[in-house]
Amino acid sequence: MTTAPTQLVVLDMAGTTIDEGLQVYRVLAETAIAHGASPSEADIARWHGAAKHEALRALLTTRGGDVTTGRPAPYMIFHAMEALAVTDVARVLVAGDTPRDLQDGINSGAAYVVGVLSGASDADELGAHHHTHLLSSVAELPALLGVRSAAVSTS
Repeated sequence: MTTAPTQLVVLDMAGTTIDEGLQVYRVLAETAIAHGASPSEADIARWHGAAKHEALRALLTTRGGDVTTGRPAPYMIFHAMEALAVTDVARVLVAGDTPRDLQDGINSGAAYVVGVLSGASDADELGAHHHTHLLSSVAELPALLGVRSAAVSTS
């Protein structure tokens, strides 16, 4: 069976493509505290992989963002598809480092739903959720898709 070439790759940022040492969640907590909330570590951890405006809305009752409902609803993926004129979810890859990222991909019907182990969640946690692949990092995506990655020059 041949599959259509991938037209859209949707990547989570913090923890998936950028090792930011979970600083996003430190800032989320600090922001909530600065505005009068007192979230526990568990309160903040609950929002791993969620749209931060939704996390802040829940913690502070504020509102933001391009779609009304973020992950795990598939609307951010559909919004990206619409913006890039991609009409077939069979040509979409979604990758992320949290269960919400995987749920987002599954809910969208993406052909590839890839858990990335370089961020917030480990293989046990991501493996417990529907996915098509688990990879050590996004650096393995070109091989998964059967494309050559660009050579990196160190000079």
